[in-house]
Amino acid sequence: MDVLFDILNETNIPINTIRPTHITNNEKVFEQAMELTRKNGYMDITLDENLEKTYHYLKRVYEMGDINYIIMSTDANGSCPIWDNVKVLGMKKSDNSIIHSLVKYLICKQKYSVNDAIRFVTTNPSRALGLLRKGSIIINNDADMIIMDDDYNIDTVISKGKIIVKEKKLIKRSYYGE
Repeated sequence: MDVLFDILNETNIPINTIRPTHITNNEKVFEQAMELTRKNGYMDITLDENLEKTYHYLKRVYEMGDINYIIMSTDANGSCPIWDNVKVLGMKKSDNSIIHSLVKYLICKQKYSVNDAIRFVTTNPSRALGLLRKGSIIINNDADMIIMDDDYNIDTVISKGKIIVKEKKLIKRSYYGE
């Protein structure tokens, strides 16, 4: 993180183009990432199966105040390091359903509003990446959405206005609604 701050101090690179990830693997790195968000830079909390750990850090971010610069991502079927807070102990495959698991956990267990639970994986990252037609349901956007049932399980998936999953069944195998 020190190198990132040096780059920001010594160049004209905009702060919102730098997005450190895996920031919850080390307390010092997390604190430095919090400093970045206080300057309107983005922090990416990379998710893993430990939802309590993610919630612990997310709660700290909420206490800080501004949550508009917090985004969450996953390594989605990629390699995922196993940390001991200082070094990598090994590798595993990242679970691609972890984002949904976290959203459901925040709503059902931590009593977040649906809007607050999804903002870290919808509006915030879309804004961070400059994807102006993504992240919110408004006129002229791409019509990407997930509809959940009463228990917050995924029922329907719509991509670019096309139904991909309906009543929990895959309707069309596709990339990005194509």
